[in-house]
Amino acid sequence: MTAITETLSGDHRRCDEIFAQVEEWISKDDWTRGEPGFAEFHEAMEHHFAMEEGVLFPAFEARTGQAMGLSETLMMIMQQHNMKEEQMLYRMADQVLAADAEAVIQQMNEV
Repeated sequence: MTAITETLSGDHRRCDEIFAQVEEWISKDDWTRGEPGFAEFHEAMEHHFAMEEGVLFPAFEARTGQAMGLSETLMMIMQQHNMKEEQMLYRMADQVLAADAEAVIQQMNEV
């Protein structure tokens, strides 16, 4: 019998590995692999969320009466997402795009 923690932690690692591979491809400007890789990452994350929201959280709530609602889950996901971007991606972008930062920021502000 596999523990829920082991199952979902393993899936976290799988999603993280896909993300790391996609990040590597994109950092090398390899969009031929990066684009479908990101689609794979997106699908993996959707599957993970479906396991939690569709199965785990309802089972937990039914057994305990304690809701682990979507808003709490979304907040946790957003915080993790923001941390990854702020500690990794944005810092890499600052280095790689330093010469074009002003133009990039202007384009972002126009979106």
